[in-house]
Amino acid sequence: MQTLTSKLESKRGLIASPDTDALEREKPPVSIEYCVPGNYERIATTLAEAIETSLGQSPELVPSRDGVFEVSVHGRVVFSKRACSRFPDQEEIFYHLRQL
Repeated sequence: MQTLTSKLESKRGLIASPDTDALEREKPPVSIEYCVPGNYERIATTLAEAIETSLGQSPELVPSRDGVFEVSVHGRVVFSKRACSRFPDQEEIFYHLRQL
């Protein structure tokens, strides 16, 4: 058990401490999943362009099906068309992105 502890301690010394300035500059990954058969691509593209223009973040567009339109930040769904029965307002998506 002592050898594991000593190896762990030596590895900890090799790991650099995170640069706090770099963490603050890092933008959260945003993904927009949209239904291709439902022709939601135009809405997803418009929202992605608005996010990129306003906040400087380039969202990932994820084609899907079954009426899906979801916006996720860091893997957490912040808007779901299925839950709300409507498309998102740009300002409500911006709100979630500014919270991070």
